[in-house]
Parts: sequence; C-alpha cells; structure tokens
Amino acid sequence: MRSRIIPILVAFALPALAQEIDGRVLEDTSGEPLVNAELRFHKAGMHELAADLETERDGRFHASGIPAGEYTVDVLKPNHITTTLTLRVPATGLLVRLVRYAVIAGTVRDTEGKPLPGRVTLPTGRTSGSARIAVLVRQPGMEELKAVRQVPLGDGGRGERGGARSDIPGVFTIDAVFPDDYGVHAFFYAPGMYVKDVTFSGRSVMYEPLRPATAMGGAGLRVVMAHDGATLNVQVNDKDGNPAVDLRVLVIPGEVHSEGELAARLVEGQTNQAGQYTTQTLPPGKYYVVATEESVDPTPESIDRLWRSRNRFQEVDLPPAGSAQVKLEPGKIE
Repeated sequence: MRSRIIPILVAFALPALAQEIDGRVLEDTSGEPLVNAELRFHKAGMHELAADLETERDGRFHASGIPAGEYTVDVLKPNHITTTLTLRVPATGLLVRLVRYAVIAGTVRDTEGKPLPGRVTLPTGRTSGSARIAVLVRQPGMEELKAVRQVPLGDGGRGERGGARSDIPGVFTIDAVFPDDYGVHAFFYAPGMYVKDVTFSGRSVMYEPLRPATAMGGAGLRVVMAHDGATLNVQVNDKDGNPAVDLRVLVIPGEVHSEGELAARLVEGQTNQAGQYTTQTLPPGKYYVVATEESVDPTPESIDRLWRSRNRFQEVDLPPAGSAQVKLEPGKIE
C-alpha cells in the first residue's frame, strides 16, 4: 500500500506588526522647535484617527504601536499654516517645517501726524465717514488685485474673514495672512480725504508689493491720509453736442514715472445717461483725461498704449480741496 502525504495550507489573518515613528516639527523661517504642534494620522477606510500625537518642548514627537502602512498626516499649530503629508510607517527621523502666518499691523494718520479714528462724526453725532484697510493679492492667472482681508478702523470688533482690528484710533492689525506679496489699500469714505502715502520701514509701498514678515510691529506699516482732495467732473458730448452715453473715462495722474505706476494709479469710470462722470476724491495736481469707446484692460500691451498716448489727452489741473470741470469729445488711444 502506497501512502501519500497531502500538505494542507492554513491562512490566518494577522494584524500588521506595530511599528515606531518619530521626528521633529520646526518653525520654517527661524528653525526653532515648535511645542504642542499636533499630528493627526489618517488611514484610508478608517473614520476615526489612527493616531493623534503632540510635540514636546524640543519639537520632537514619538509613538510606538502604530500598525505598519501608509498614512496621511495633518500637522497643525495655531497661527501656522497646516501642512499635510503622506508617509509610510515605520518612519524615523522625520522633519516637518511649519510656516507661520504673517501679521500686518500699522497706523493711519493725517499729514500732521494725528491718528485718524475709524469713524468721522458730525457735531450732531451722525457718522459722515468711515475707514477700512484692505490687503490685496493678485490671483493666479489674473492681472487685477483682489481683496483678501479687510478691517475697519476704530470700534474694536472683528474684521471680515478673520482680520482683527484695534479699538485704538488710527491703529489696525490684520492677522492670519499667508506670506506673499500684497498690495495695501485704505478706503476712507469722507469728503476731501484720500491716501497720500503708504510706507513700511520708511519706504513707500503705495505702488509696490508689500511682503509681510512673520510679525510686524505696530508702527511697521504707516498709512498717511490727506484732507485736501479734489474731484473732477467730466462732460462728454459727441461732435453734434449730444451726450455720449456709456463711454469709458480714463484719468491718468500727470506725475506717473513708469508704466507700472500708471497701471496702479489709473482711474476709470463710465459716463451716465447725461454723458457725465465724476471721479472719486483725488490728490490735487495735473491729470490727463480721455473718454473712449475702446476697452482698456490691465495687460502690459494695453498699459503701454496708454503710456505712449497720455500726453495727447486733455490736460486738467485739480486745485487743493476743490473741483474742476472738463468737456470732452470721444477720443482714441493711439
């Protein structure tokens, strides 16, 4: 009789062997260790966290007993940008750098150095004007700047979209700002007032990008408002004397020194049914004005055409704390 041994394979479902993970979390700019940074481990197919770690005083974290495999990890700390990474456990010697949010802080004063409140009130107590500070950024693929934070001055509330403001007259703080290149704009809704200059560390950034540092002192950014603003009243008629409706009116300051400054300072408007347009409050001085049916966009080609044509437009002088009138016929941008 012949015997035959038949092997039998028995499979057991064994859990993945528990492994270790360790590393360190640092502040990106300074390289300083970050204490109490949180690391949340997510694993595909699990609704709850696979692990939740926190860094020690030296920024280090360590855990054992985490099953081997691939994880998505969110690294969080207040006032820092959350970082997400994918790693495979076991993993040792990890190094994570977190970027701290920037803070834009500063003051708003008039030309005499006096702080400006967030609200201008009449003797009756009624509000006649208010102020807002906005930071703007150029969106990817777009030429125009878009406001990403706005904050009113004055009464101690919260700014839009997370920007904080101070209740000290003339002082503002905008927090939780991504480190990037920004433009700063002050809106002061009061008769005769306009932004004269915006400086940072003694250098004008009114028409240049502002790159906020990790933290700015309260006097880092200074906005200077002037009281002697003027307005320009434009009347546009065709060659037969009829009102020219829905024409684009372009107002260019006479002292612009570059195409980039022209793009930043260009004032645009549109005539109404009576062929009229009135500008916002402007600094006094010389301007070039044209009314046209042509479209103008912020591309380098379009700005270059304006730059080369500006001296052929109608010239007008705005007096301090006054107004001026100009009559135009539709024109062309050469």
